[in-house]
Amino acid sequence: MRRTLGDTILSAIELKNMTQKQVAAALHISATTLNGYIKNHRIPDPETLGAIASYLDLDLNELYRVKQNKEQDAPLIMNQEEARIIRIYRQSGTETKALLRDLFHIIEKRSQLK
Repeated sequence: MRRTLGDTILSAIELKNMTQKQVAAALHISATTLNGYIKNHRIPDPETLGAIASYLDLDLNELYRVKQNKEQDAPLIMNQEEARIIRIYRQSGTETKALLRDLFHIIEKRSQLK
């Protein structure tokens, strides 16, 4: 079974004999945020993932690989447009996020009909 992003990050932290707090401080993120990545509750944005890879001496391409389901591993590599859409979503207010989720749901349903 393929390791998760969180497993990979945690292993690298342990290999460096560091604490999550030390790594978070070095990356200028909160320890809670880093812990969210380690527990696979959050996915870092591309810039943060690059910083994690650089700081922990990890292969960025390997970090982009995530478990999609039990049978298949697939790369999760975002292009600039996809990253921009996610950034806009994250910066939006609650009402806008709800509208965007509704829109994505409609688009998803439409694509399933084709």
